[in-house]
Amino acid sequence: MTVIESLNLIGLSLEDVREITTDPIVVDALETGDYRVQRDGVRKDIESKLLTVAHRDYPLRRVDGCDIPEAEARAISQRSFVPRQIGYAEKFCADDFKNTVLALLTRANLRQSDLTGTMLGSLVMSMTMTENKKHLEPMAWFADQTNADPQFNQINGYWNLINQAVTQNLATRVATYANVALTAGQGIQLMKDVIDNATDALDGVAATDKVFYIGRGLRNQLRDDLQNGLVGSTLYAQTIENGKMVERFDGIEIRVKHEWDALATSQKGYTAGQSNLCVLTKKQNLVWAINDTEDLSFEAFYSRDDMRYIIRNLFVFGVQIDYPTLISAAY
Repeated sequence: MTVIESLNLIGLSLEDVREITTDPIVVDALETGDYRVQRDGVRKDIESKLLTVAHRDYPLRRVDGCDIPEAEARAISQRSFVPRQIGYAEKFCADDFKNTVLALLTRANLRQSDLTGTMLGSLVMSMTMTENKKHLEPMAWFADQTNADPQFNQINGYWNLINQAVTQNLATRVATYANVALTAGQGIQLMKDVIDNATDALDGVAATDKVFYIGRGLRNQLRDDLQNGLVGSTLYAQTIENGKMVERFDGIEIRVKHEWDALATSQKGYTAGQSNLCVLTKKQNLVWAINDTEDLSFEAFYSRDDMRYIIRNLFVFGVQIDYPTLISAAY
């Protein structure tokens, strides 16, 4: 992962640098959408080691005579990052669409199962691309390689990585609202607690450079708290930016993940409507690693052997958190 390749580190090759991150020094990199997309150095099933070296807060000591005090050991932790190959193939027979309106989107005089160059073939490919992109977002957050569900065991997603970072005392967690029904005022209080529980490194990031990711249930409770006058205009604001309504809490942008509550119930065992998931982090701290020719590329062709029109997806995908100390979460 190319996270600090712009730094000139004496004695380290570019490949060495790609294996290392330091906390909490943040280096700007390619920014795309909600996440930073990384393509360089992404290899199938090859484990990358992301090293976190903690800064000592107050290391300096008085020196008396020739005895120089020895500093305490630096806290060092290492996280693994393994991009996996994912995808699928499907076969179509034109007869599947026989006697349907969609059959009109084929063309005359084509091989029985060949949809190449037809409107129907274009429609199926477009649907495939849409389905892929729709799956990547929930996979990025909720996938767990120990999961028995093949829809969500391709990689270790962000919630898995956040839990690891909390266990390593890198990220912080508010556990108070885990798997309970929120009551009046707790939508506001949960988000305030997540802010207050942030590390000094995250707290020091400007509000405009941070982002809240929250589930639908938490958003609904926050809305109710707003309607009941439990939060002042100085803490919550709505503005129109680039033609889109943007919500902010304490100056930090809110992005609602509408599918989180259902996935937390089905994949993480939360009681329905009580997951109360929330993540506060620096924008672009969450990395998507992808290795493909083009975004979600695939190939579509007619196979004489199978006598079918085949769409085949195959690419490498994984996620990681660059700086765990810039994560404060509730779950």
